[in-house]
Amino acid sequence: MAKKEGSTKKKWWWTSLLLPVVAGLIVEVFSDVEVLSTLWGLVKTIGTTPIPLWLAILLVVGAVGAVFGWVWFMRWLHEVDVPEHYSFTKLRFLDVDWEWEWRGGGIVNPIMLCPMCSNQLYLKADTNREYNQWTKCENCDFGTGFGMTAEELAIRVPNEVQRLVRTGEYKKRLGSN
Repeated sequence: MAKKEGSTKKKWWWTSLLLPVVAGLIVEVFSDVEVLSTLWGLVKTIGTTPIPLWLAILLVVGAVGAVFGWVWFMRWLHEVDVPEHYSFTKLRFLDVDWEWEWRGGGIVNPIMLCPMCSNQLYLKADTNREYNQWTKCENCDFGTGFGMTAEELAIRVPNEVQRLVRTGEYKKRLGSN
């Protein structure tokens, strides 16, 4: 089941409140229509016109309900479904653990972690051969070689993640993490 993305909800909530205010100010400044003075005149007229108390309470409650209803409607209208595979953020691949974030349909910020102690790992190059990238944990001395350049490694990891998502194999991996 897809989960809802919270930051997008907040953006639309603020937009639904700020957009009418900004639009009113633009109309007030750049047109002959006097929005603020017209609204103030309406408020003064309503304030001086005798109306029953029950009607005043009904108008206030209705206005508050309309504002809350509008905000709720805007949030409901703009909820974004996050794909199910966005919860797949860990993988053991090439003898090390990898973690990443999803953004824009792809993975970003992949990091290597030691499979023994979860310490973050960094690439080191063999001084004699550029293609032999390797890593060694500073915490527990775990080490492994990759037999490829850093550029090839940077392509291979996202490709493997996308392959697992495309084939649906990531679902099996979710349960094992």
